[in-house]
Amino acid sequence: EKHIRGIPWSDRIKEYGLEENLRILHRVATAVGYVHQEHQVIHRDLKPANVKIDEEYSEVYVVDWGSALHVGHVEDEQHPALHVSRAKHSRATPAYMSPETAVGTSEKCTTSTDVFMLGGVLYEILTGDAPYASAIKGTGDPVLAVVQAAAVKKHPPLRDNCRYPVIAEDLFAIVDRAMEYKQEDRYPDAIAFAEALNTYRKYSEAMRSCARISRSFQEASSSDSNEFGALKRRRAMRMIEIAEQYCGIQEMLAGDES
Repeated sequence: EKHIRGIPWSDRIKEYGLEENLRILHRVATAVGYVHQEHQVIHRDLKPANVKIDEEYSEVYVVDWGSALHVGHVEDEQHPALHVSRAKHSRATPAYMSPETAVGTSEKCTTSTDVFMLGGVLYEILTGDAPYASAIKGTGDPVLAVVQAAAVKKHPPLRDNCRYPVIAEDLFAIVDRAMEYKQEDRYPDAIAFAEALNTYRKYSEAMRSCARISRSFQEASSSDSNEFGALKRRRAMRMIEIAEQYCGIQEMLAGDES
């Protein structure tokens, strides 16, 4: 087994800020999505502890593919996907487990199974806890507890527990869709999840730019009516025009959820 350098994301997830954690999650979802599309293989145990961060080189690795499952058809006998386990049962962690994984058979697992867990990781980024940590605490059968909790979305409400309640509102919809009980209601694969996340990140950056531009314009407006002040005002107006184009991303995000 190849040694992967780095530290588990779980050791840093509460120390990193929202933007850094979203950057890492986007990298994870993109990597998993590539495996979904190119090899028809799903991970089935996605969680921060199974992601390694090489802080020196800013690399992100998805590790521990011991529960991986091939879910597509492969004719090439040399295809690497054929070396993936076809075990019916997963060693997935109950606190992040999808309902179909908890049921215990591989037939119902698809790429949307990984999407559910990616949504669970985003939930943890926002709240500081795994989605079903409280549901399985003290239960004799944590897997059954996951199935029951997922059926009624019985994880602590995001809005009541979010560490970033003002700036992360649009992320709630991504979590909700990714963690839908019915697989057909989720994002179809990790690439679609990554695209939704990236749309939010671009929109968030545009909003921060708008705030900076607003401050710049106010400063320019309060300047003396000289050539320097006029130049700052013209520059600020041009920046506002550019920012308004970026702000159309919000409509794209709303369209993705409709």
